[in-house]
Amino acid sequence: MNTVSLGTLYPEHQVVLTGSDVYFVCYAALPVIWSRNAIVLHNETNLVLNLVNVTELDSGDYICEEDTEAEHPVSASGQLLVAGKSDVSIVVR
Repeated sequence: MNTVSLGTLYPEHQVVLTGSDVYFVCYAALPVIWSRNAIVLHNETNLVLNLVNVTELDSGDYICEEDTEAEHPVSASGQLLVAGKSDVSIVVR
């Protein structure tokens, strides 16, 4: 059985196409605060962050952090790269 330690974000890094749905799971105690590129995502306090129909503007560094008075709250980070459909090339061999 695999265990995940507190302060883990899964998946850590994602590369997806424009229009995809993406999620990050934060392994921490509730409530949490989510941010993207150091900007708090208000009203996002669940352990799962769902991003629907992403665009290149959704690319960035995502962080979840326990919303606690602790001196060192648990936090985790991950990256999302959204590639436009024109940025992808297919090579047939």
